[in-house]
Amino acid sequence: MEKRKNQDLICGFGSFQAKYMSLKHFIEMKAREYEKNAEALDEAFEMAQNDENNFDNLAPGTEQINQDDCRSW
Repeated sequence: MEKRKNQDLICGFGSFQAKYMSLKHFIEMKAREYEKNAEALDEAFEMAQNDENNFDNLAPGTEQINQDDCRSW
């Protein structure tokens, strides 16, 4: 059964290395496509985290008050 699983993974290629080599150009092209946006994504994530932290400081305790109000019903 294990050999069959490996054959399914390499899809007719003689080895995993042969399969990789056939896909290497495509993989590298996709990596470059995503890497060029990595810095912008990191900055956007950082900004979102900062916004979330600022909201926490805006009204600390509000969530607890809301939970207490809900429990009293």
